[in-house]
Amino acid sequence: MSTIAPGPRGHFLLGSLPDLRRDPARFLKESQATFGDVVRFSFGGSVAHLVSSPSGIRHVLQANAKNYTKNTPGIQKLKAILGEGLLTSDGEFWLRQRRIAQPAFHRDRLQGFADLIDKHAEALCVRWRVEALAGRPVDAHREMMALTLTIVGEALFGADVAADAPAVAHALDEILLVQDARFTRAIPLPVWLPVRENRRFSAAKAALDDVCMRMIRGRRGATEGRSDLLSMLMDARDPETGQGMSDAQLRDEVVTTFVAGHETTANALTYALYLLGAHAPAQEELGEAARLEFPSGIRCREVFRWAPAERVVNEALRLYPPGWLFARSPTEDDEVDGFAIPKGSFVFISAWVVHRKADLWTNPDAFEPGRFAASPPDRFAFFPYSGGPRQCIGAAFADMEMHAIVARIAQSFSWRSIGPVPPIDPKVTLRPKGGVPLSLSLRVAPSP
Repeated sequence: MSTIAPGPRGHFLLGSLPDLRRDPARFLKESQATFGDVVRFSFGGSVAHLVSSPSGIRHVLQANAKNYTKNTPGIQKLKAILGEGLLTSDGEFWLRQRRIAQPAFHRDRLQGFADLIDKHAEALCVRWRVEALAGRPVDAHREMMALTLTIVGEALFGADVAADAPAVAHALDEILLVQDARFTRAIPLPVWLPVRENRRFSAAKAALDDVCMRMIRGRRGATEGRSDLLSMLMDARDPETGQGMSDAQLRDEVVTTFVAGHETTANALTYALYLLGAHAPAQEELGEAARLEFPSGIRCREVFRWAPAERVVNEALRLYPPGWLFARSPTEDDEVDGFAIPKGSFVFISAWVVHRKADLWTNPDAFEPGRFAASPPDRFAFFPYSGGPRQCIGAAFADMEMHAIVARIAQSFSWRSIGPVPPIDPKVTLRPKGGVPLSLSLRVAPSP
């Protein structure tokens, strides 16, 4: 017979909501350490559980995934940006969209973007050489945000997006800033209220939608095929019904890919560069390996799954997973690790918590890329891209991009992280709070 999970008492009226809002990452990590792998919270009139064991996560995301929907407050807020894209949709609609979109994200198709990644990674290194020679630091977060926006924009739309890149970047910044504020607010602000926040959000969303719909209409009228992701999505058909996506569905998938392929990848790259800049031996090992193994220069196709870069990226994703927290809601009563999970409640799963558990990872708070020379202790001990049928469809593209960029930078530069560990800002994604300055110097070639 299942039992009620332990958990903090919290406020007599609001439960644990004030603690969660004040410092969510710390609160969840400490709750797991205090109460175990299934923790029960009260949030006013709602009940939620934090599930942190690989067995419990496997049950929710894979074994009994059909019982767990994305009908949660967080997803409803994201729908204001993403509509019914793959990240936010559910049920049969999601399954149909996934079937249509899957071929466009197949690894063989994504390899076609390797040259694009190489081009922009090289352009970054050319600019950074100027900064290194001038002795000027660079802000890793700002640089990675700009780089990943350029790459995902061109991958989605082709060169057409170049002129719109500044407007898109500004719109995304505005949208994410407003959404972050909405996620941490106890009492929702009505979206129809004509206050400055809502006006900013509406204007930014309209600007982003304008770019997306203009590109979609342009593709509809094109007579020649294109190799960008938008064209792939437009040409794709449901293998069971033969149907494609409507313009509205395309818009939702394009914006989802824009946000997921820009913000999350930039955050992961920023932390990878920070960690390497704070750990000289790991940086030196990666840089020398890259120069010795690829003396003529790195190409994206060569370093995708190249072990030295993959280990560094995986360790950065372990310590600072951009998708640090997500939720599900059961449609029927369930049991996880012997504890009751009532229908209509919420289940939190946090990679930030699980990736730093001492019973799963030796020296869990340390940056040790070598730990990924072996497989993780469990498939659901390391899940930066979620897991089960809802695993991120763009995971291969993100890995390919990150491996190439980290390896290219390590081959060309030595750098030092300036200042302490950047504080985390855990909202929609896990991002650094403030800038992440790096002091650059050109890497000296190894002795023959």
